[in-house]
Amino acid sequence: MSTKKQKLTLAVKDIVEGTFYTHLWFHLSWLDIKQRYRRSSLGPFWITISMGVMIGAMGPVYAMLFNQPISSYFQHLTVSFIAWGLISGQINESCVAFISAEGIIKQIKLPLTLHLNRMLSRNLIIFAHNFVVIIIVLYFIHPQQLIPLLLFPVGLLLVIINLTWIGLLLSTISARFRDIPLAVASIMQLAFFLTPIVWQRSALTGKSTMIADANILYHLVDIVRAPLLGLYPSTLTWLVVSASALIGWIVAFLFFARFRSRIVYWV
Repeated sequence: MSTKKQKLTLAVKDIVEGTFYTHLWFHLSWLDIKQRYRRSSLGPFWITISMGVMIGAMGPVYAMLFNQPISSYFQHLTVSFIAWGLISGQINESCVAFISAEGIIKQIKLPLTLHLNRMLSRNLIIFAHNFVVIIIVLYFIHPQQLIPLLLFPVGLLLVIINLTWIGLLLSTISARFRDIPLAVASIMQLAFFLTPIVWQRSALTGKSTMIADANILYHLVDIVRAPLLGLYPSTLTWLVVSASALIGWIVAFLFFARFRSRIVYWV
């Protein structure tokens, strides 16, 4: 077997085993959450409470600032903030997935992608806790339609697929170049203000809509946000997110296969 084929085979094996070691990475991610809230009476539900308080305080204020109806804007802000929390949290944390697991990587032979799945699982657990806030808000402020809600699981799955390739690429690069996590954190802070999270895309007119349409983070947020608001994601959003998942995974996989054997020396 040629060296190139061997690297591709080992990369596939790593990804498959890392995915199916479900009991291990889920258990580790749950321990991460429990450790963070150790000796707390409410435990992980502090995640839900803090998110609810923040959105409850910001909603009325920003609705007045942007001259928007409080009910519809409150819906938008709640879903946007929680969806953004999942996406930005996973992107930022995936940069240090291999770096933070240095001790395990150097001592125990485990699939490297297991550490990425641990990060993703942890952020999905946090997302699930925060989703309680969305349920409460949508209970009092009903979505425009109920049928689009059926698209939410599909949109969330596409977001997860995109987050996995982004994490695989960033974690590999960050293991070699330690400035990458800091650069990504700064970029994500800027992206928050350039993405329709606090503000709405409908505020843009003419060519200025390109600010949102050319932003992949907007499409990742909107493909889960729109169904929860009773809306259908645009065709452009479906195309961008689907194409990103396909092309991104090809690029990330080839990159991971090329440098996978060096990661243990980089961390």
